[in-house]
Amino acid sequence: MAVMVHASIASYRCAIEQFYDQKLLKRPLALAPLGLPRVTVLEATTEAVKCGVWPGMLLTTAQKRCPELLAVPPHPDLYEVVNKDLQQFSEQFTPLFAVSPSGQVSLDLTGTERAVGSPDRVVNSFQNYFHKHYRFRESFGQGSNLLVAQVSSQVTPPFHHRIIAPGTEQPFLAPLPSRLLPDLEAWIYPRFKVFNFRVMDELARCSLKQLRTRVLD
Repeated sequence: MAVMVHASIASYRCAIEQFYDQKLLKRPLALAPLGLPRVTVLEATTEAVKCGVWPGMLLTTAQKRCPELLAVPPHPDLYEVVNKDLQQFSEQFTPLFAVSPSGQVSLDLTGTERAVGSPDRVVNSFQNYFHKHYRFRESFGQGSNLLVAQVSSQVTPPFHHRIIAPGTEQPFLAPLPSRLLPDLEAWIYPRFKVFNFRVMDELARCSLKQLRTRVLD
């Protein structure tokens, strides 16, 4: 049976900005390409979200909602340094891993327990590393395939590890919002709403042909 583990790091790029500039810690922070017309928020910290600031919102609107909001421009060079660090750490546990620019870490731990320990032990190693080095707020999901592990990480509170046991994938996924499906193109979810595909179970009831006709055509 395959063992997939996925980590979702909350506000990944904002967390890196805070790591390199600790004056930004515990402040409502938004990542935005400053100096452009109609600047939109790319990412926001938990403190900013509590003030009503969301990714995709105009920065001017965000600043009205949250007068204390700090806005910083992206620094891709810093994110690349951290990404490479996470890649080097991940390869200690499995050669089958992926680290995305948005702070998603996927690990295929199938057959690795004898060499690196149980999935729980691997997750604990990552949690200790994340907290010691970067103070990340991450959630871990585990399942028999990557999709289940990814979705599980999205509905798990920070600093927790949720395991979806083999055979329980369907009842776990069925009631969850369809917007949680990973790697959706931005234009697809509005089509889901048009056809009332609110939860994953409603998508699962359609054939692939029906989905293509309704969503893609």
